[in-house]
Amino acid sequence: MSFSTAFLKDLDIIKKNTIGLEDLENKTILVTGATGQIGSFIVQSLSFIGSMKNLGLSIIAVGRNEEKFSNKFSGILKNGNIKFVQQDFQYELNWDFHTDYIIHAASNADPKSYMSDPVGTMNGNYIATLNILNYAKEQNVEKVVFISTGEVYGEIDDTKPIDETTSGYINSMKVRSCYPISKRATETLCISFMYQFGIEVSIARLAHIFGPNFSNKDSRVASQFLKSASEGNDLTMYSEGKQIRSYTYISDCVSGILTVLLRGENGEAYNVSNTENAISLHDFCCYIAELAGMQLKTVIANEEEETLKTPISHAVLSNRKLKKLGWEPVINVKNGIKSTLKILEGTNK
Repeated sequence: MSFSTAFLKDLDIIKKNTIGLEDLENKTILVTGATGQIGSFIVQSLSFIGSMKNLGLSIIAVGRNEEKFSNKFSGILKNGNIKFVQQDFQYELNWDFHTDYIIHAASNADPKSYMSDPVGTMNGNYIATLNILNYAKEQNVEKVVFISTGEVYGEIDDTKPIDETTSGYINSMKVRSCYPISKRATETLCISFMYQFGIEVSIARLAHIFGPNFSNKDSRVASQFLKSASEGNDLTMYSEGKQIRSYTYISDCVSGILTVLLRGENGEAYNVSNTENAISLHDFCCYIAELAGMQLKTVIANEEEETLKTPISHAVLSNRKLKKLGWEPVINVKNGIKSTLKILEGTNK
């Protein structure tokens, strides 16, 4: 990634808005899913911030592909505070090193992956987390943060922002449910480890996150549209886009996750969301087209595209609980899209 002014501005936002960064001094933090959109931004942010603030912070970045890791982090490995560990989480962990904190972000996170590999999606959520929690128990890790999703709330017949006590309907007989159902089950696994073994754990339920760092295979609409716009292509929607989401820019997401790690209460879940950014998918895509100078058209979805869609029409997550810890999201939708396009412009050169 090119370290553009926009990217460095994002890092500064994370540094200013994360509550409790001083607690990371001389600590080691392990991040799984380190080459994914969320995990890679966390690793990049911790590396830069650790160096800028002289925290003495060490980062263990866990992923499946060392070449992919080296390509993604080539510009910051010189900081000397990142160690890569190659791991496929379908296998047991044979780690003999210690870490103080774990952010578990490894997961299939795009609809095409859910449909092409639903069993792998479920195993990647539940079995991988079981292995991580057993490792945390053996190594007396100070705290684990499990990265979950707003999809665990399911379908809700209410348009109010969704708080952490809400539980809606998920159809367990649909393959597309492999993602939210396994995330729900894994949340309970985390709480069970806390109850039975005394593991300290908090859960971060992410809203619809957008920004750079997505992979080329990411099939989420926001990522696909931002990629197309950055490459100078017009945009095509396969629905009317009436779904309402609380779109949250990735720098706000990362500062929220780190605040959950450092200030979140044991055994609690927190929505990581910019509730004020609640708009329809259509309006979100219109903003991308407008800011990129591209055309937006709507066509009828084919059968395959229909299977990728979530049945959830309203997914606005309340951030009141996380804000009580002192955290504040600061990036609105338009500014987040502008920042993403600037960063992607530098990446595409």
